[in-house]
Amino acid sequence: MFCGQPVQTPHPLWQAGRSYARINRTASMGFCNQGDRYVTVEVRQVSDSRQAIADFIAVSNSVYAGDRHYTKPTRKSVERSLTRPEFAGRQRCFLAERQGKFVGRLVARLPAEDSQAVGESSVLPATIGDFESHNDPQAAVAMLLAAVRWLREQGATEIIGPMEGDTWHRYRLVTGPFDDPPFLMEPYNPAYYPALWQQAGFAPFETYHSKKLEDVRTALERFEPIHQRAVNRGFVLEPFRVDQFESELERLYRLSLAIFAANKLYSPISADEFFKLYESARSLLDRRLVWFACSPEGEDVGFVFAVHDYHDAAVAMRGQDGWLAKLRFVMHKRRAKAINIKSLGVVPGQRHSGLGVALVAQVYREMLGMGFQRANLCLIHDDNPSSRLDAGLGTMLRHYTLYKFEGAI
Repeated sequence: MFCGQPVQTPHPLWQAGRSYARINRTASMGFCNQGDRYVTVEVRQVSDSRQAIADFIAVSNSVYAGDRHYTKPTRKSVERSLTRPEFAGRQRCFLAERQGKFVGRLVARLPAEDSQAVGESSVLPATIGDFESHNDPQAAVAMLLAAVRWLREQGATEIIGPMEGDTWHRYRLVTGPFDDPPFLMEPYNPAYYPALWQQAGFAPFETYHSKKLEDVRTALERFEPIHQRAVNRGFVLEPFRVDQFESELERLYRLSLAIFAANKLYSPISADEFFKLYESARSLLDRRLVWFACSPEGEDVGFVFAVHDYHDAAVAMRGQDGWLAKLRFVMHKRRAKAINIKSLGVVPGQRHSGLGVALVAQVYREMLGMGFQRANLCLIHDDNPSSRLDAGLGTMLRHYTLYKFEGAI
């Protein structure tokens, strides 16, 4: 998901003083014997926001050092993640330290105070997100279990992760394959992360996948009759009007609430928070790749949201947001070789009408006109029929897993 705007006021989660929860390695975790001494892992609940931001960035920078595919976040985006107002007083940051060096980090969050479970979820779970760690099982397990203990102490009964509070923000682990480079806004992590979570007592809870389609032209030929039937029935496909960004985002917001409300783990967010998430996407939008479906009566009934795969351009910014970073982004945009279909939805009353296929066919038609032959169908739940929008021509690109704590504390 896209990041929101920075919060300028101090955040209540940062309390005065600094508290530590020392967790020595017991027999269940395993001792690390270096020479004649045992090395312990210290897990800290961090209280100084400025220091936490720097430490969080330092951990991720060290984990991904030398990784040419890693998209380094800006300091502002890390600050926004750690100071979301809806989690004020309902989250804790944890850092794992070994021999004076931070080797892991995460944020444990209770559900936002005003959030409500909708659809399949009767009670919203607590979440653990913003997770990064070196391949240090003892440190990672100690940190994850410290977060679980804190959440349990606050009354949490169900704990899932990795998730940054809700499904509107970043969640899931990549579980492989790791052969192809990542696409823009895809979850990204080292291959050893799933093992760390499972060693801490987390088990797979929900699974997802992405596909790559390298024969868009044939897929479009198969979908054209369905697209034409939708048009003949009076449905109208309208492109996103970039020059009316705010009002078009309002349409997208209303549709998203109506379409995704029944999804598992769904919780609504305010219009203000939604606009903050998508504001940073303004420069990525191409009116040829974002479409609304309107009923014969003129009502919005569906949308598709696709973007150029500017992953290489995002990497080139190197975690900066100044003019030089923006210039590097522009210079690397030409390297995009695919279009990412990020979101697709049709309101319940119009499902099974072919509108989803018609919307995707419209994007396929536009991208062929732009010279693109490859589409990435991104982050689809394994039970979602959207997986068939490759017309049977796609191949598996990646798998992802969301975990639930099933261990004992």
